[in-house]
Amino acid sequence: MAKHSAPTQAPTPAGGRALPPARRWARPWWWLAAVPAVVAAVAAGSYTYVETVRPNTYSQVTHVAVGDQGVLVGRVLEDTPAPADATVELLSSGEVPAERVPFFHPATGSVLWGVRFQVTADPDLDLMFCHATLTAQVPALGSTPGGRQEFRYLGEALHKDPDVELPVEDRFACVPGNTPGGGQDWYPPRPGTYEKLLIFVLPEGTTPETLTLSLDPPHALELALPAPSDVVPAT
Repeated sequence: MAKHSAPTQAPTPAGGRALPPARRWARPWWWLAAVPAVVAAVAAGSYTYVETVRPNTYSQVTHVAVGDQGVLVGRVLEDTPAPADATVELLSSGEVPAERVPFFHPATGSVLWGVRFQVTADPDLDLMFCHATLTAQVPALGSTPGGRQEFRYLGEALHKDPDVELPVEDRFACVPGNTPGGGQDWYPPRPGTYEKLLIFVLPEGTTPETLTLSLDPPHALELALPAPSDVVPAT
């Protein structure tokens, strides 16, 4: 018959005795109580990151020629019965003279470029936090090479006068700031069809080419800009 070796006993601490197995294994399990809180915190942080951070490149891009309409793919939510897409048509594009918007104070050496487009969508479709980017050809300056660059719409770059109430925040890039819709009851209802004007801050000498809109990356809608025209009336 095979002999059984005696169980290995834990080393005895200096000046004391070995802890019973039950006590030795009970100590590490305290962290299990914190798991639900940790998971909730990570989930909340991940949701915030996905909703506020947009990538600069997209793998599924729909290109729209001048004069055509494109479909902006919306966020798909299980509890949203409204259609998840919006139809977008670019209407006009052009430089905005500084004297027509004296309440904006962009950085020295920059110009304002406006893009006006029309959106048709269910008023309950959430179009907040749309990512808008203007692609332009930038000339070489000294040792800095030129080329095609992207300029994200940033309302704070306009440096609006604090006493002027205009909804130029980034979150309103694709919606009317006073009626954003999307089921947000604290705002008036959003119309089914509306126009939106975005004003970008660009370096002097740039030549804008396309406007890119995205709600649900990697989907994006790239609209070719028409010939420059007057987008902000003199009055």
